[in-house]
Amino acid sequence: MSKRRVFILAVVLLAMMNIVFIVFHFLRPKHPMMGDMNKMEMLSKELDFDKSQRKSYKKLVISHQGQVKKLRKKQVAIKNALYKTIGEEGQESNRAERMERLSGINDEIEFMNLEHFDDIRKLCSEDQIPKFKKFRSKLETFFSPPKPPMKK
Repeated sequence: MSKRRVFILAVVLLAMMNIVFIVFHFLRPKHPMMGDMNKMEMLSKELDFDKSQRKSYKKLVISHQGQVKKLRKKQVAIKNALYKTIGEEGQESNRAERMERLSGINDEIEFMNLEHFDDIRKLCSEDQIPKFKKFRSKLETFFSPPKPPMKK
């Protein structure tokens, strides 16, 4: 075989492999993952929100995120102050106070999350309530971080 035939055969083979990979890429089954779809979109689709409900829901989410962001900033500031006490003598009362403030912020965030979902439920129509109840059972996994892959 000449070098030219080998080259043509290699190019044709590589082109066919590329076509096969592209076909498999687009035809493979889609696995819904939290990273693939915005959680806000996922929830509004699951509850089958109409256009006005989606608009109200988006406003709720933006407001909620803003409130939580402020609390998270407070958390970081308190944690930074807490960690600065490492290795210093006589900081027990300061540490206890800061830990209590952190605990209070965590409680406040959880309370805000509960209120947020109460507000989302209020957006639902009567026929969407069962869908909300079904979604409610998934809340634990909906907001938990993804699990790392298991080792073989």
